[in-house]
Amino acid sequence: MAYYGSQYGAYGATPQHIEAGLSKESFIPKGHKHKRMTMKALCICLIVPWLLFTVLYANANLSLHYTCPVLCGCILLLGVLIVMLMFAAAAHEALPHACHPIARASYSFLPFMKPVHESGWLAFLFFSCALAAIAGTFVGDLNYWTNMQPFYDLQTLNVYDSVNPAASQGREYMDAGRMIFTDDTSLDLGKAYQFQDFETYCVAPISTSGDLKSYDFWAVGLNCCGFNASKQVEYKCGPYESKTAKQGLRQVTAAQGDFYRLAVQQAEAQYRISAKYPLLFYWTEDAEADMQGYWQYGFKYFAAGVCAFLTFQIFLIIVHTVLVANCGFGGA
Repeated sequence: MAYYGSQYGAYGATPQHIEAGLSKESFIPKGHKHKRMTMKALCICLIVPWLLFTVLYANANLSLHYTCPVLCGCILLLGVLIVMLMFAAAAHEALPHACHPIARASYSFLPFMKPVHESGWLAFLFFSCALAAIAGTFVGDLNYWTNMQPFYDLQTLNVYDSVNPAASQGREYMDAGRMIFTDDTSLDLGKAYQFQDFETYCVAPISTSGDLKSYDFWAVGLNCCGFNASKQVEYKCGPYESKTAKQGLRQVTAAQGDFYRLAVQQAEAQYRISAKYPLLFYWTEDAEADMQGYWQYGFKYFAAGVCAFLTFQIFLIIVHTVLVANCGFGGA
């Protein structure tokens, strides 16, 4: 041994941490040791964000949003409060000397966070729930204004039968949601017109044979008309050629309605006709079925959103688990 020097063995120096009796783990700070994810905490990280998304998504979509918007807003604020309490608990985990009173309140108010805190995934739970609250509210509002709100509006309006456009005025049917016209009613495609913005808003009067004193009933459609070679507007919206289509479903979307009325005004100027009290309808063979279609589409997108977020949450958990295992991210 002396040949190699007093401090070295035959194969080189003995590592100093072994000489000192220290293991490799001694160099990992206690605050950076990774905690294993328990099955209970894993289920919490999966279910709680998905449940929060589902509740806020349903809150934005279902009839409560229409009938009692104040209560709907309170439920949204409760969801935001839950996310804020999770943030306080996550901040306490990251900065142990900060936010003690709020963190204690968080664990008292949301006891399910304790197993997640013990496994070191509290920050991930906060991030997932914040994402769930934002996505649930935003996507829910989008589906509500597109599908659910028109359905709820139409449900509150009246149904009128045997309406003769030649003998009726629009002011008599301001509360109409669905309208069934007389058998001699059809679309006057020769008086169709359009208003061009980012979209093309198409209109055609609902009429009987001969000229009317006031064209107050109009069929409407989006991006389904255009000028032909003779510079005449060709209206091709819905069942415009059907002999059995005699019904109208009220157009209730305010933003689009303003543009359709501009198209009606242009038709008045172009064909020298009058439309004193114009009412806008989607021309259809079954107004009741079309109204229910709003609900069916809305519920379909609601169910798809719930399933999509659950899938996305599973993906996030897998990605985070891999990062913790391989890169050391997310340690307690």
